[in-house]
Amino acid sequence: MKNPVLKVFSSCVLVAGSSRSLIIDAQRWKYYTIPNPMYELLKTYDGCPIQEVIRKEGTDPEALNILAEYFEFLFAHELIFECSRELAEHFVPIEEHFDPPATITNAIIAIEQFVAIDIATILLQLTDLGCYTLEIRINKPTQHATISKLLELCAAFELENLSLIIQLDTDIKTLEGYKANFPFLNQVINYNQEFESREPAGITCTQKDLSQSNSCGLVGADFFTPTLQHYVEAVNHNSCLNRKVAIDATGNIRNCPGMRESFGNIRDTGLLQAINKPGFKKYWNITKDQVTKCKDCEFRYICTDCRAYLDKPDDPFSAPLKCGYNPYTSEWEEWSTNPLKQQAIDYYQMDPQ
Repeated sequence: MKNPVLKVFSSCVLVAGSSRSLIIDAQRWKYYTIPNPMYELLKTYDGCPIQEVIRKEGTDPEALNILAEYFEFLFAHELIFECSRELAEHFVPIEEHFDPPATITNAIIAIEQFVAIDIATILLQLTDLGCYTLEIRINKPTQHATISKLLELCAAFELENLSLIIQLDTDIKTLEGYKANFPFLNQVINYNQEFESREPAGITCTQKDLSQSNSCGLVGADFFTPTLQHYVEAVNHNSCLNRKVAIDATGNIRNCPGMRESFGNIRDTGLLQAINKPGFKKYWNITKDQVTKCKDCEFRYICTDCRAYLDKPDDPFSAPLKCGYNPYTSEWEEWSTNPLKQQAIDYYQMDPQ
């Protein structure tokens, strides 16, 4: 090939941060932190002849060595490739439009005890709204028979992804059995356990108490989602609250369990009626690019947001309270022990574990 050009794979998204940048490999569900100069190089020379890159940027031996290291990394992880200029013109950027055929894409149901008719009624409404992702939280200790009945009920509806947050006295093998028998069950979190365990199959046991609504909102690398769907939604909408509905243990309908605003009770208000009430969707279009600190973070398009618990509770564009990452130093710290967050922790009456 004569005079090949450098091309970034269309499925790889470049995100600039304050102290470093990110490459999201949305096709493989991976991400890589990179130095900001590498980001600038890829943005500047994408589609340009490689010899031009070397001529302009390899101005001395040290610069040439850095270029060689960059190229070795990028080619090794299949983030860039060489092709002719004519072929490069056929590789268009990914479509960043997000509009799935669903009024509600994801929902959370919190319950204290399993009542089949109540759950079925809610699932019917969610199906009508197009919801395909559901999280069910059981706020009290439960039994194996209850989980089995719940999963059998959910199997009758068109769910693609189900997450369970439960407190069950059982072993990992039993939890694995749930996942094997119900393919739509992609995550099980068993809380208030005597040990910590995180299995690759999406099964987590934790000593933490997750029975309260203020236990959600955690931000961290464990929750990063480097997928194309998550990326395009985060670019255009709020990565947590967009097209979400939640029902708490007393039946109140909210945008999120941690939100204070209620838009009716499921006993006398339909979900469609609730989400069409003024104010229900007010957070749906707050993106990470608008949020303090987040807008400078390289992880902003793979991270989940939280508007329920904020560093500054009276500012809807404040950073999430439960984020311990500093994009200006690229360092993580425990959010709950940060003295700058103590006032907000007290405001929300939290007892961080």
